[in-house]
Amino acid sequence: MKTSMLVLCISLFQISCLQKNSDLSFLNGEWISDSLQVKNDDHWREFLYFKNGKLLAQTTWWGQNYVLNKNLNIQKNQFTDAKGKIYSINLIDSLTIEVKGNEYYGRFIKEKFQPENIDSTINEFEEAQKNRKQLIGTWKIIKLEKRLRSDADQKDPINQEFLKSTEFNKLLYIPISSINHIDLDQENFTIHLKNGKNHQYPYILDTNSIDVYSGDVIYPLKYKIESPQQFKIETYNTIGIYIDIIFAKQ
Repeated sequence: MKTSMLVLCISLFQISCLQKNSDLSFLNGEWISDSLQVKNDDHWREFLYFKNGKLLAQTTWWGQNYVLNKNLNIQKNQFTDAKGKIYSINLIDSLTIEVKGNEYYGRFIKEKFQPENIDSTINEFEEAQKNRKQLIGTWKIIKLEKRLRSDADQKDPINQEFLKSTEFNKLLYIPISSINHIDLDQENFTIHLKNGKNHQYPYILDTNSIDVYSGDVIYPLKYKIESPQQFKIETYNTIGIYIDIIFAKQ
């Protein structure tokens, strides 16, 4: 009973603070959408990052843009985005808020495990957005580089045979020799085969991985941008062989 009264008092105090706009510190941190309704939306989940009376960022991993808004001041429980749209923040309880705007509704839950550094987390969204923009397009495979894991016996004859074998030269279990090119757009990672067929997968791209979805299975493909015209995907198999697939932009 005492615990319930304490939680109620804390919630009422926070509501009072929000209404007076005198203390927004309880908003500080990362919030994730539990329910989201956006007209013409291209994403189903968002993250909000608050700090010191500001909405530092509104982000998503599932949209045309990973960073939707940045550095917006909160005044009288409201903020205005870059397009001039006004949103209100309503406190439901100490761990739940509602954000409402014209043709926008979001119910957000405060994350139990907060990021150690909010600014670094936001930078990851920005860097991923920048990388995805650079990777969108058509790419041809120009080279394969193979190596054993560092703790393997580099001189072992069997390991050397594995390195020479083409059995493991695959991308998402598709033989490299049958691939003509790949395409990346805003939503899909598509492998085009030399026989005219293709395999299309939705994906999410973060700062170092392209997470490709095939049904209920996620294939994380480690990538590195070498230059504006070249990037590589690193694959690894259970035999202990790393294969770097190097692509050139067409």
